[in-house]
Amino acid sequence: MTSPPLPSEFFIFVNPTLPMTRHNFELTKTFTSRFAELLQTAEGQQKVDQFEVDPMPFKQNPDQYEFLSPFVVNLQKELWIEWEAERVRRDVAPQAPGRLSALYAFGDEATCREVAANYKWDLGSVRLFKINTNFKWRAVRVNMEVVSLMRSLYPRASWQTDDANMIWSHYWLGGEDLPLDIPSSQKLGERETFHSGVIWEWLIEGQVVCTDDAPVFP
Repeated sequence: MTSPPLPSEFFIFVNPTLPMTRHNFELTKTFTSRFAELLQTAEGQQKVDQFEVDPMPFKQNPDQYEFLSPFVVNLQKELWIEWEAERVRRDVAPQAPGRLSALYAFGDEATCREVAANYKWDLGSVRLFKINTNFKWRAVRVNMEVVSLMRSLYPRASWQTDDANMIWSHYWLGGEDLPLDIPSSQKLGERETFHSGVIWEWLIEGQVVCTDDAPVFP
C-alpha cells in the first residue's frame, strides 16, 4: 500500500492526569519515544532492527493450562492483542515503530474531533507538535479502529494464528475498514459481521516538540 504523506504538524492529546506526561510536557514541551535514543547510533539502530531489544513487558507462559476461564480470557485480552500485533509487525513491517515503544498522534483536526466524540477524550488537551528532525525518527500511519475492534471482539471468539496474521497484517500495512465474521452472541449457530471503521493515527519513533502551548480547541 502507498504510504501517505507525512503531516507537517501532529495533534496529540496530552493527558495531564498522568504524572510522567505532565512532567515531560511542562518542563520540556517534548515527548520522546521509548527507543528514540537507540536510533541515534548505528549500534542502537541495529539492536532495534534485529529485535535485540524486546518491547514486551511480560513473556508467554509455556506451562499455562490450555483451557481458560472467561475471567482469564478477559484479563489477558489487552496484553495478548499487543503481543500478536508485535509478533506480526516483525514479519510484515519490521521498520515500523512498534505499538509498545512509539508515540501516538493524529494528523488533522477532524480526526481529533472524531476521536473525542467516539471515546470522550478531552479536546481541550490537544496540542500541536512537530517531529524533532535533529533526532533520527520513523513514523507509520495505521487504523486505530482495528485495535478498538479487537478489544471488543477478542473475548467473543477463538482466534487462530491465521486470524491474527490476517488482522495484524491489515493493520500494519495501512488497511482501511476491516470486516470480521464471528459466531453470534445472540443466536446460536449463526454468525455476525463486525466492521472496524477507520480512524487514522500515527505511530512515531523519535521525539516530537510542541510548537504552540495554546490548546488547539479552545
